[in-house]
Amino acid sequence: MGELYYQNREISQRDDIQWTAVVTKPIDKKVDLIADRAQPIRVTEELTPKTKRQISPGVWVLDFEQIMVGWVGIKVPKNQKSLRIQLRHSEAINPNGTLYTLNYRTARSIDTYVIEDSGSSGFMLEPHFTYHGFRYIEVTGFPGEPKLTDFVGRVAHTDTPFTGHFESDNNLLNRLWLNVLWSQKGNIWSIPHICSRDERLGWTGDNAAIVHTASYNADVSAIYSKWLRDVREARRNGGHFSNVAPRLVATDDGAPAWGDAGVIVPYHIWRMFGDKQILEVSYESMKTWIEFIHKSNPDYVWTKDVYANFGDWLEINAQTPKDVFDTCFFGYDSLLMTQMAGALNRTDDMKLYTELHTNISNAFTKAFVNTTDGKIKGDTQAVYVLALAFELLPQNLRPFAVNHLVDNIKAHDYHYTNGFISVGFVNEVLVKYGHRDVAYRLLLQDSFPSWGYEIAHNATAMWEHWDTWTEDKGFMDPGMNSFNHFSLGSIGRFIYQYVAGIDTDDQMVGVVTKKA
Repeated sequence: MGELYYQNREISQRDDIQWTAVVTKPIDKKVDLIADRAQPIRVTEELTPKTKRQISPGVWVLDFEQIMVGWVGIKVPKNQKSLRIQLRHSEAINPNGTLYTLNYRTARSIDTYVIEDSGSSGFMLEPHFTYHGFRYIEVTGFPGEPKLTDFVGRVAHTDTPFTGHFESDNNLLNRLWLNVLWSQKGNIWSIPHICSRDERLGWTGDNAAIVHTASYNADVSAIYSKWLRDVREARRNGGHFSNVAPRLVATDDGAPAWGDAGVIVPYHIWRMFGDKQILEVSYESMKTWIEFIHKSNPDYVWTKDVYANFGDWLEINAQTPKDVFDTCFFGYDSLLMTQMAGALNRTDDMKLYTELHTNISNAFTKAFVNTTDGKIKGDTQAVYVLALAFELLPQNLRPFAVNHLVDNIKAHDYHYTNGFISVGFVNEVLVKYGHRDVAYRLLLQDSFPSWGYEIAHNATAMWEHWDTWTEDKGFMDPGMNSFNHFSLGSIGRFIYQYVAGIDTDDQMVGVVTKKA
């Protein structure tokens, strides 16, 4: 990823002698040509670097003080000849001030401009066929000392209308919301993807985690409507949703929570925007997915056909049993399908999914729950949060489960142990069951691991891991380590719903109301 520009190879728009004719080919009749359902990608704002530092003769590092996705325009000074200016990009820097690029893996992320003559007035150059995820740029080959105003960061993304805003008297909370917002901006480029610095894949589990938050921040109904078509078309013959859409490899079938995005995402788009059409076009694929899970697991405990089975991905200081985690999401599917079937007046299906949820709940309790003290297999924050959020426990056991959850949080000194799949449910479960104080203590925590810790250590977007960087260990393994990863941004919905008190109305889906 990157661009190499030679000034002397510019093709004149007036000289068509070297142009070649357009070649036309017939279209496969099986291919449907449809208009793009989503907004186009546009430059939506511009940033100027805030600081610069010369790290060696002729080598400068500029800091925009904000992770962004887009590219950098550079003003080439006048009367310059035979220049080769290079811009390297990074999300972070090493302790000595040089760019940290190991986490870019094979992505070069370098733009190079070879200039013969800048003329009497100079000119602006910027790439046209690439984009980058970055906060810092390293500039080499620039004549003399560069001025900050010689560079401009073009922030670009699918131009979803941003409709939500949050501001309070708490600086940590304000910065957390901004970090969520910047990660959303940076990871919606034609598809809602992950890792804008290099990977750029539409991971389904990540989207299941963040679609609710994304819907508060912006009108994402069009982009998700488009992406859900990708999700449906990525299915295999058995109705298996995939881990990535568009599908990456032929065998990439959906793991629990990942494949379930085919149910979870339509649900939230319907709830947030009142769009029943998204339910209509997704309904058969959702129904087929649940039938596939049930056929493989007739005892209602999801242990077969789990494929990659990621579990509560990127947990810290916890190991949630995957059979518990997986069965929770089977239950969640049935709970959501009950509501969606009701919205579409499919009363027989509504009864079917209500019964399915009851059967899964009973099987879950029998397989994983100590009915004497309410302890759930694994005894992690995730198992209690998911079981409570997805209504899988008998009423008499729920207070016990809540107490175990709170005890676990206190045992970890008011820190999360969750991965990005379950963490978005923690605070709302605590508030629902009368532990608002614990929810806010978690939210505003600033020691490791926490969002506050990230912010205290210069984060301007959401990190991929809780320990993407720590004081003790430095950078996480560069094989999978992003400083701009939307998934842990699922906390955004709690900020809107419970801090600001803004929620959807159960009686008027798609209408946002203010809580008392």
